Amino acid sequence: MTNLRSYTLALLSWILLLGLHILPSGAWAMSTDEERRLGKEFVLKAKEHFEFLEEPYPLMFLKELVDLLYEQETNKPFDISIYLLKKGDLNAFAAPGGNLFLFTGLIERLEDLDRLSGVIAHELAHVSFRHISNKISQSYKSGLATLGGMLLGALVGGAPGEAIMAGSMAAGVQMQLAYSREDERQADQLGLRYMYEAGFDPRALIQLHKELQRETHFAGEKIPPYLLTHPTTAERMAKLDSMIAELKDLKRNPKGEKLKESYPFIRAIIVAWTRETDDAVSFYEGMLKKYPRAPEYLFGLGVAKMRERDYRTAKRYFLEAVQLAPHIQLLKTYLAVAFLESGDPETAQRYLKEVLAQNEEDYYAHYLMAEASMDRGDDQTSLVYLRRLIYLGNKVGYLNPDVYYKLANILGRQGKTDLAHFNLGLYYLKSGDPKKASFHLDKAMSITADYKLKEEIKELLKETKTQR
Repeated sequence: MTNLRSYTLALLSWILLLGLHILPSGAWAMSTDEERRLGKEFVLKAKEHFEFLEEPYPLMFLKELVDLLYEQETNKPFDISIYLLKKGDLNAFAAPGGNLFLFTGLIERLEDLDRLSGVIAHELAHVSFRHISNKISQSYKSGLATLGGMLLGALVGGAPGEAIMAGSMAAGVQMQLAYSREDERQADQLGLRYMYEAGFDPRALIQLHKELQRETHFAGEKIPPYLLTHPTTAERMAKLDSMIAELKDLKRNPKGEKLKESYPFIRAIIVAWTRETDDAVSFYEGMLKKYPRAPEYLFGLGVAKMRERDYRTAKRYFLEAVQLAPHIQLLKTYLAVAFLESGDPETAQRYLKEVLAQNEEDYYAHYLMAEASMDRGDDQTSLVYLRRLIYLGNKVGYLNPDVYYKLANILGRQGKTDLAHFNLGLYYLKSGDPKKASFHLDKAMSITADYKLKEEIKELLKETKTQR
């Protein structure tokens, strides 16, 4: 990213101003509302400068994993929002307000779900204890430049993060960035419980830390970004071993087992969408030479070919993967995408109906059914699926803003101008463009005679002001 230094400096300046804005004079403790607001604005600003992976299945998979790990917790200060940052670093970070950032490099490297669940469980424990809030409050005492360096350096990681650290005014900021030994002990203890109750193997966390230590040994000064905020010490490793030894036999959890089955295919999507297309194709072709009947590699090559717009070849690989792993429904969904993109919405709908027969709440299948119906000129059926998508999106914690854009187009064609502008307003609001959102919401307000709609628009207009 050529302008990364200027981007990060701009984001640093924003954080400093935001810190001045949200922290009341003389107050060092941050309330949950203040942290929630900081987290929301932080995410919006981060999206202006960094590339996020928005593929629905990985995001929904991670949401399901978080829900499983977190379902036993009674102390939930925030709802968890998950973001995939397209960076090759081995890193994850719990940002303010329950915003969890995972780097795609982390998922590429972790081949089994037990280790990834260990990382996520640990971050969720930091959220439960509000450790990041405590670090912010402590840093506020020593200056807002420290706060900015901590947050942004933790988010970016690697060389860019180190550059931001060096630019911070406060000395020793990297030490302040790291969680304390007590923070890590608490997060280890609680995170292990999350893993154990969800049916994952806590011993995988020990394997992960050993891997990180080996990487640190050979990396010289280039420490893995995850270790910048989560230092691994011999004392910590010994304590982890002791805590794991006290656990009983592993629990069996059908939800966790289902996620483990899907994980190789989720990783395949991430690899295919984050690497350069030629690199992704070469990688999967190489893997298929070693493992010619591995459905996850056939699927990954199909996704990479679809990125090249070679839909004919993509369909062939998807069909092979479906034959080898017919119980993995997302394979049929991607096969439907290939048919849809190659101009065959009727065949796409046939596969999507099979997916929905197995899981009537599959979000992406509904989204594609809406698209296929639109392609066939059936606006009414498309409306049914789009409206159901809003319900499902609220339920699964993932909603593509394009749903509102498609709704606006159909409603506009039907002459429902107020609802068309209303949905365009929602589209721009969810996409992080409050100025355009305000324009369309104001337009809807001036047209509509619906009292309830006017009240809803008033609330949304308030939200656009907080985003500016």
